Amino acid sequence: DGLVQAAAAAQVRHGEKQLLPGGDDDLVHQLGPVDGAQGAHQHRRAAQVRQQLVLAAHAGEGPLPLQSISTMGGVPKQYLEQLLGNLRRAGLVSTVRGVQGGYQIAAAPETVSLRDIIDAVEGPIELSECASTDNACLRSGTCPVRWVWQRVTDSINTELEKIKLSDMLTQACESEEEQP
Repeated sequence: DGLVQAAAAAQVRHGEKQLLPGGDDDLVHQLGPVDGAQGAHQHRRAAQVRQQLVLAAHAGEGPLPLQSISTMGGVPKQYLEQLLGNLRRAGLVSTVRGVQGGYQIAAAPETVSLRDIIDAVEGPIELSECASTDNACLRSGTCPVRWVWQRVTDSINTELEKIKLSDMLTQACESEEEQP
């Protein structure tokens, strides 16, 4: 928590562009703290979205060095390299070699969905193997629960597809409620 806040303060002092245009300078407030409290799986998912938001916020400005993405997104550099490799292979990130090189978003933020990002790094979301595999078990054809898992999985993926990086950059977090 303190490390991310210190990095954000250093970023502002050194004249670097803040992560989200027009937003608060506090990266922790904008994207939430990076900690292991919610488990490694949620941590990984949050990290992959954070770094894509950094690249989306700087779309059209040229490549960003790995260290800058790490600092602005609050994602450890070593872990970030793994994420960016997966996203590059999926065509969501491109690399530029050389002294002025780095990483940049490969598609317009309006076209990149949360589902694209999650699928690229983790693979498709499935709540149960039987939701996507016809012969997952002997009961697949007659199981009264299978259709529920299929429906919920489809709903989640549909919602993730609707949310674009550009939306996340321009819309306030709807789940935040003001504390009295």
